[in-house]
Amino acid sequence: MTDPIADMLTQIRNALLVGHKTCLVRYSKIKQEILNILKEKNYINDFKIEEKNGHKNIRVQLAYDGENKPAIRNIKRISKCGRRIYFKNKRRNK
Repeated sequence: MTDPIADMLTQIRNALLVGHKTCLVRYSKIKQEILNILKEKNYINDFKIEEKNGHKNIRVQLAYDGENKPAIRNIKRISKCGRRIYFKNKRRNK
């Protein structure tokens, strides 16, 4: 059993560790939504959906600060396929 979200996070982590500007991940709607959140929080610069030979991929533009350090310092999946972890929502609607 594979975990596509954990695979995407690993690809991003590995690309940041070697200093790549972009990385390519397989497309899915959930990955697109996760990347939207990462973009809103300025952890990535942008992403673009590409299609080649009938397969969709997402090209992620990775973010670095002024000293060429990755914007994402640590990234890992907490809830996994066989083990769900829930947190209380700390936000309050005002």
